[in-house]
Amino acid sequence: MRVSRMFALPMTLIIGAVLLLSACGSTSTSGGGTGAPKTVVLGSKKDGDSVLEAQMYKALLEKAGYKVDLKDGLDNKTASPAIFGGNLDLYPEFTGTGLGNLGLPTSADPQTAYNNVKAAYETQKQITWLDAAFNLNDGYGICAPNAVAQKNNWTKISDIVGVANTLRLATPPDAVSQPDVLPNMLKVYGITFKKTTQLDSTLAYTSVTQGQADVLVCYTTDANIVTQGFTLLTDDKVAFPAYNPAPIVRDQVLAAHPDLKTILNPLATKLTTAEITKLIKLYAIDKTPADIVAKQWLKDQGLL
Repeated sequence: MRVSRMFALPMTLIIGAVLLLSACGSTSTSGGGTGAPKTVVLGSKKDGDSVLEAQMYKALLEKAGYKVDLKDGLDNKTASPAIFGGNLDLYPEFTGTGLGNLGLPTSADPQTAYNNVKAAYETQKQITWLDAAFNLNDGYGICAPNAVAQKNNWTKISDIVGVANTLRLATPPDAVSQPDVLPNMLKVYGITFKKTTQLDSTLAYTSVTQGQADVLVCYTTDANIVTQGFTLLTDDKVAFPAYNPAPIVRDQVLAAHPDLKTILNPLATKLTTAEITKLIKLYAIDKTPADIVAKQWLKDQGLL
């Protein structure tokens, strides 16, 4: 989940959300009589990827006998302070976002990004990153219309290097303003596009379908890739920063409930960019409730 895609909230709402979480508090390590249900406070940001993954966590935890107190509708300005302050026990976070939360540089290499953020969170915040879904990157990429990609046999970004100077690129402004996104990709691949136009992400798709641009910088889990018939080209030189999701859990909570690892880690090998994009379409475009989408997918994967 890219920080740039988080919606900015008025300060009064941000403070209110944090105070609400603080008032509710975390109950997972509090006392309880023998036989009392295990309880965890699970957070969820409001982007489609995070919503669906939080619902997956919730379903798996409930299957294992946990009572889950879900705090949804958060963003990066409320979720990270809440878990840092002990008011959330766990939530889905992304490696690139986590590094940004601590003021650390991102990395295009998924394993490096994960190793760096895992070590920093443990040392600075006493928070453990469980297994990351390295096959799911909620970041940036280059997309082309299916028909064009198939006609020219484009499957990876390197395939367009030789013709990039004839192609018009549409891109959301945040990809241009962040040095580690489009500027780094152009440098790594040695690409110069004929023309670059900055547009809102949805309008970027429209500009391509209407013939005003040829390819675009896309968000890799955007449902428009599916609904509008686009191909996400493989970043074969690993130029874009990694944004792989993982459950992050406060160490105190994990010490009390070590089975959280065995409950949630199996998701890491099942989640992929293509899979979550399809699920986001069901949730965001087709308006299927997130819990239904998540539970059905878990059943299909043999996890529920």
